[in-house]
Amino acid sequence: EYSTLRNNSGATRISHNSCATSSDDRFLAVAMDDGVHLWNLPADREVGLVPTGHAETVIFEPVGKALWTCGTGSGLQRWAIHSSGSNELELSFAPPERIELPFAPLRLASDRAGQTLAGVSQSEGQVMVLDWAAKSTHLLPVHDPMADFIALSADAKWLATSGWRSDRVQLWNLESGKLV
Repeated sequence: EYSTLRNNSGATRISHNSCATSSDDRFLAVAMDDGVHLWNLPADREVGLVPTGHAETVIFEPVGKALWTCGTGSGLQRWAIHSSGSNELELSFAPPERIELPFAPLRLASDRAGQTLAGVSQSEGQVMVLDWAAKSTHLLPVHDPMADFIALSADAKWLATSGWRSDRVQLWNLESGKLV
């Protein structure tokens, strides 16, 4: 099925940086220049704006309890999702929990369970891994000034990094922290 989604911001030139759907496929979140826009897909309408400022990446937690956002200006934030009461097709968000990191990640990736997140900073040339259950982070010895894309395996054992217009992908073993 094809649909054209219109945003309510009124902006004519706006970046669409990344998107994610909720685990039940009812909501689409799109990271944009002015925040994260949310669409109710069954109703085919925009239902809100998460005021993150410029956002590069957005991820729904698999169990639908939160939305993760990141951008170089806002850093990594977790927005707890609450039902809006009588209408199950609407969402509301608590104020964000800002996750302090050694750098502001440009992009994020998540494992299938939503317990491990990985973030990359092109300007710092670094990759961090966040274990959400243990509330711990560690840096990987990537130090690649071109790394600005990241992918995490479903089981959080492997990490891939690549750069803009790069012809290389690096594969990392997360248990050992070594480049494979």
